[in-house]
Amino acid sequence: TFTSGHTCRPDRPGAGTHHSNKISLQIARSHMSKLMTSLVHELQREGARVGVVYVEKGFRWIPSYRVDLGDDGEASVRLQATMVNDLVDLEGATVNLVVGVPKFAFADMVDPIALQQQAAQVAQAASRAQQQRFSNFLSNSIQTQVAGFNRRGGAGETEQGPEVGEGESTEDLFVFPVENVTLAKGERLVVPVAEFRVPYRDAYRLDVPMAPPMQYQQRLNDQRVLELARELAAPKVAHVLRLTNTTSGPFTTAPALVLTGGRVLAQGHMKYTPRGAAADLEINAAVDVGVDVEEHEAGRDEGVELRDDRYARIQLEGTVSLQNGKAEPVEVEVVRRVMGRIDEVGQDGESLQLDLLRAWADTPRPKWWGWWSWPWWWYQHNGFGECRWSVQLEPGERVALTARWHYYWR
Repeated sequence: TFTSGHTCRPDRPGAGTHHSNKISLQIARSHMSKLMTSLVHELQREGARVGVVYVEKGFRWIPSYRVDLGDDGEASVRLQATMVNDLVDLEGATVNLVVGVPKFAFADMVDPIALQQQAAQVAQAASRAQQQRFSNFLSNSIQTQVAGFNRRGGAGETEQGPEVGEGESTEDLFVFPVENVTLAKGERLVVPVAEFRVPYRDAYRLDVPMAPPMQYQQRLNDQRVLELARELAAPKVAHVLRLTNTTSGPFTTAPALVLTGGRVLAQGHMKYTPRGAAADLEINAAVDVGVDVEEHEAGRDEGVELRDDRYARIQLEGTVSLQNGKAEPVEVEVVRRVMGRIDEVGQDGESLQLDLLRAWADTPRPKWWGWWSWPWWWYQHNGFGECRWSVQLEPGERVALTARWHYYWR
């Protein structure tokens, strides 16, 4: 049973160049495999029903989607799997493609029944530094080959071809069984897994980057001032496809190629989405929807006492201006995060105070956050605020979304 996942690489550059250790390890593994095979065949000749089950690295599958947009508000979605075999030759095998996060708590532990003596002898023959490298090979000997190209020059082909069964839910996982898979070690195979139609709609989303306090910005050197300016400059409205998962299984995390009218529109990133939920597939920047972000200090009180310490209370006001330059109306969802506490949100917006954990739960931490060691009093008296709006803009219409917030500084 194989799961989708990320490409694995060696722990450090050059880890795959120690040929002597690698060859020795391959000999030890080959010897263990032959002994185990001989034992199984001997027991089978004696009339016993014997099988071998073990956890191993080196076979994985990479999912990808093709999304064809229709004019009727529905999209045709096709899921395909690229099987990557760097483990062992398969002939007529049944492969279970798993969507989810299966747990193998002892994946790096050698079973007591395994022939460990041969591996130990190889390790003892090397120097201390080589032994350290050997342990790295032992844990990554299969994974280090995953990123390599097919040495045989192409995807595997079978006369009958694999057959994909109906996907089924198993506890917290969803499994697609693929029968009759013949794939030699080093080969790749692309298999269509599922095809379905789901409803979708166009949505537009704007995430305004969080800016640090002005007092913090004044402490930065010129280079970091330029980096901060680039990070905060001209946010763009993102055009996303909101796909509602009406299928019997989840969407898995995978690249998605989006087409409309037979032409490529974009390539996006599908994220894991359970049944009944909606997936936002970001495709392009909506350059026809103009954005202007502004904030300024609106007032200051230098004599505020909090727990016997004096602070300055800094009051700020900010505006997010949008203008629809498209020929059709658009609905834009705006999220603005600020440092401090929200006082007021205009235009029927909503506000929410976030702690440190929730602030970075679904949003990448700003690059500038690690440039300074934030003091204890910031977390105790300030925090993070979030403003949200959902506005409908007719062609040519302009709207200004306002908010007021404050923070304490010493």
